[in-house]
Amino acid sequence: MESNSTSDKDEKVPGASAVDIDSGQNNLMSNTTYLKKENAEILDHKSLHSFTLSDLLDEFVNKDNISESAIDQALVLLRLSPTTLVDVDESAVVAFLLTAVEKSDERVASKYLLLLSSLLSFTVSSRSLRLIVHYLMASNKIWMLVIPPISKFPYQNGWTFQTWIYIDPSLCNLREVKPRYLFSFQTDKGLGYTAHFLGTLFIVTSIRAKDKGLQHCVPAEFHPCRWYMLTIVFVYNRWTKSELRCYVDGKITSSVEMAWPIAGSDPFERCVIGGSFDQRDENLFSGRIASIIGFTEALSPQQISALYTLGPNYKAGSTEI
Repeated sequence: MESNSTSDKDEKVPGASAVDIDSGQNNLMSNTTYLKKENAEILDHKSLHSFTLSDLLDEFVNKDNISESAIDQALVLLRLSPTTLVDVDESAVVAFLLTAVEKSDERVASKYLLLLSSLLSFTVSSRSLRLIVHYLMASNKIWMLVIPPISKFPYQNGWTFQTWIYIDPSLCNLREVKPRYLFSFQTDKGLGYTAHFLGTLFIVTSIRAKDKGLQHCVPAEFHPCRWYMLTIVFVYNRWTKSELRCYVDGKITSSVEMAWPIAGSDPFERCVIGGSFDQRDENLFSGRIASIIGFTEALSPQQISALYTLGPNYKAGSTEI
């Protein structure tokens, strides 16, 4: 019996040793895989620094076709070593990026813009600033902002449009009776919201169907050569009629009922600030527009009054409609 028990023990020992050996081999293999991965990351990091940011940006200026991977690589290098920008002809790179934005599709252009904003966050010369201002200036000194389409207005939570305006004397010329648009948000069918000046009067229009809508004249006069804060708020009421409220300089000036909000499935593709969608010269706003903010909710009178105290130079990270 003793010899049998000894034999059983002898048979079990090799099995246990085999398990330990397999476990050790697995750990060795996993460690080897980790080391290979770590070495690969180190090699990639070294290869990223094998050519400098200045060399890469020089290629941007001297070559016609730039790959997306090169743009991504420039973004990484700029983040890792921004001090190398001292060796770069910054204005030449800015000029290239501005041109490339116009020639590229939306996806690539967004990367060029990201690189441009990153570059300018570290350094900007007076020549680069002149290039950017010249790029932004419209022909014939006509400025108008066309914004991307809006899928829909959040009517159930309400919405708020707020901006500061400075009116030029030409807008208040009584002989001039053509509408001057502050904004126009419309679908391809012409449904939506517009706001325009007619002399010293400010008129808000809402069109929910063909030949059906609302036009409201705000009971306030707007004089030239001074800043005004304009706020338009849509308040949704489920069981009663909704409201369109108008504020001037943080104070409510009028409120009008809206029987039916604009709640179709068509996106608002005709979105313009400072003019009408057809871009007619006689319908352009004449003056300055600052601090445009859109909220996906109906702001309260207290919130609007608080925003008025911040002034026209206030910049906010608000939610876009």
